[in-house]
Amino acid sequence: MNPSHVTTALELLSSTKAKERNDALQELVTILKHNPDIIPTKLLASTIEHLIEVLDGERSKYCKLISQAGESAQNRVSITENRLSTISYVVRLLVEKTCERYKTKHIRLLITLLPELMLQEGGQQPLDPVAQHLLYAILFLVQSESFSLKVELHQWIGLTGTMCRYLRHHLNILPNG
Repeated sequence: MNPSHVTTALELLSSTKAKERNDALQELVTILKHNPDIIPTKLLASTIEHLIEVLDGERSKYCKLISQAGESAQNRVSITENRLSTISYVVRLLVEKTCERYKTKHIRLLITLLPELMLQEGGQQPLDPVAQHLLYAILFLVQSESFSLKVELHQWIGLTGTMCRYLRHHLNILPNG
């Protein structure tokens, strides 16, 4: 594996063919699990941006589908849930394996967008297919040395508010809650 595999996978994420997009996600999972260091630091920003863009697009589709009633939408909802979960897992792996190499702009981008992406569009309820993976991504980011050196107070406050809302929601849906 070499850095060109990453570039190719990122290009395939924009493909109109679902199989190519899925193959690209699987390629990124393999790279991140086995050899995340082949992703050059200069390619991290575009990798983050591509994945966030794809995640946001799938999130929009999912939110529109769940707002539609009917059996015909249920199959598409399930397929979209799986894609959302896979993409959020790739984002989680990317943050987990590469966050120590992030520049301030990478951290600010992620700390701003990840909490938004784990919520339903226009709402405050967590989006179940992505919330767990994105929470782990936030956890890895917050625990990194890079984060503690580069984050500002207002970002901490916003992140804490989002996390508290998610915990409140999670505790309310537990049995005996």
